[in-house]
Amino acid sequence: MLVITQPDRPGNRRKITPSPVKVAAQQLGLPVLQPEKIREVIDRLRELNPDVMIVVAYGQIIPADVLSIPALGVLNVHASLLPRHRGAAPIAHAILAGDARLASPS
Repeated sequence: MLVITQPDRPGNRRKITPSPVKVAAQQLGLPVLQPEKIREVIDRLRELNPDVMIVVAYGQIIPADVLSIPALGVLNVHASLLPRHRGAAPIAHAILAGDARLASPS
């Protein structure tokens, strides 16, 4: 298992801050990679030969050659109703639109 997240960025008071994903992964003892661009780790992903990848709010477009790596495919978990609310702030847009729920029930 491997966690890929955005690089640490300046947060409050410009202090470099890890993403919540990195913090959670480290607490669970999972290895973390933080490339500026996902293509930087494509060889590592191919070496891992994953059955599946799960993407949650990654913040970058993931190229087709990365998406084609896992044998069983990629699951993209999105926090809002798609395609109604896509983009940088789907939850905020759902609230502004007055939606009663943020995601479709399972």
